[in-house]
Amino acid sequence: MQGKGEVRAQLLDLLRPHLPALALALALMLVQSVATLAQPWVGGQMAGRLLHSQDLGPLLWLLFFLVAAQAALGYVVGVQLQAVSGRLVADAGSHVYAHLQSLPLAWHHARQHGDVLALLTGDVHRLGHYVTGTLVPLVPLLFTFVGALAMMLRVAPVIAIAIGVLMPLLFVLLKLVGRRLRPLSHEAMQAWADQAAMAEQNLSMLPVIKAFA
Repeated sequence: MQGKGEVRAQLLDLLRPHLPALALALALMLVQSVATLAQPWVGGQMAGRLLHSQDLGPLLWLLFFLVAAQAALGYVVGVQLQAVSGRLVADAGSHVYAHLQSLPLAWHHARQHGDVLALLTGDVHRLGHYVTGTLVPLVPLLFTFVGALAMMLRVAPVIAIAIGVLMPLLFVLLKLVGRRLRPLSHEAMQAWADQAAMAEQNLSMLPVIKAFA
């Protein structure tokens, strides 16, 4: 049984070749967050100029540039993360397959083929989705939250303080709910493994079934 430290070290070794691509995606997402935070400021400046009957042309062009940059960066980041996720899944699948081949036959006999197939397919894809869909976007999301909170502190301090207090409580609540849902996730994974095992068994018996049909 591997410890958490050993598993963490193996995960870091698996991610190390993809760190430059992940760092590039993270930098682009931070720029995208800056463009997102700048739009309300531009909107406020436009409202002030509109009240004083001033020219809105430069600010409109700036707002258009920010929206276009945000959309373009979102597309580039999506393509980058999909590419990294595909390479990560391929590397992890090869690593897991090589490890499975090194295990003794007793280990394979003690488990259903569906469990092994689910490990090679579903679990590996979940790892890639977690890294590119949850772990990497976490820093830009926190940056956007802190920036938005700082802007709200200047506009409406009471509301900003209330949000700053409620958000950690909401996070803790979601964490508690997630712990209750964790057994359901394990049951779903086991159901997927059982389905794969049943399909593999039926397909292997298909010639016999056809012979007596």
